[in-house]
Amino acid sequence: MRKQPEITAATRNAFVDAFCALYEDRKSEKITVQEIADKAGYNRSTFYQYFRDIYGILDFIEEDTLSYVKKNITTVIRHIDFEEEFILAFTQRYQEKDKYVKLLLSSRNISKFSVRLKAEMFPVLTEIFQLPEDDPKVTYILDFYLSSVFAVISRWFNNGRDIPAPELAGLLRDMLMKGVFPQLYKYARNAQEGPPPHTLQ
Repeated sequence: MRKQPEITAATRNAFVDAFCALYEDRKSEKITVQEIADKAGYNRSTFYQYFRDIYGILDFIEEDTLSYVKKNITTVIRHIDFEEEFILAFTQRYQEKDKYVKLLLSSRNISKFSVRLKAEMFPVLTEIFQLPEDDPKVTYILDFYLSSVFAVISRWFNNGRDIPAPELAGLLRDMLMKGVFPQLYKYARNAQEGPPPHTLQ
């Protein structure tokens, strides 16, 4: 007799939650399958019905979050500013699966997740903006764009979301559309003396 989907999902999520809890204090290579199974309340054999190993859990968390973000962005990106929708997608995911977002944006995982996120978003933005796929400059522009947006969002989460999301979106948009130096100058201590010489060239 096959298990009900909701039961299967509940068991899988129990393993994921157990791993996330253990991951807060230790690196993944220091966590054992037995510890995860014990904390989740299942045996080792049940664990292997869902994941090949502990890295399978990391892959699941990444895939689940990437799928969620991509889905939420692509449905509205043609009508709403990308920066704002990108922030909203991560914020909504955080509200639903805060452990996932905390794990992926931790210093131990952020580089790997950033690479996968950009790989997923490159074709989406290429299609939406009808960009040429064979121009290397386009790749650099998209890399800069996505890296900048994701780096700011990551810092925002790690800073405890210290400013409102719409304000962060506006800041991102100003930096990308107007340039970084004008934004720095706005907050410089010597703003009344005029902009730094290199910004006038």
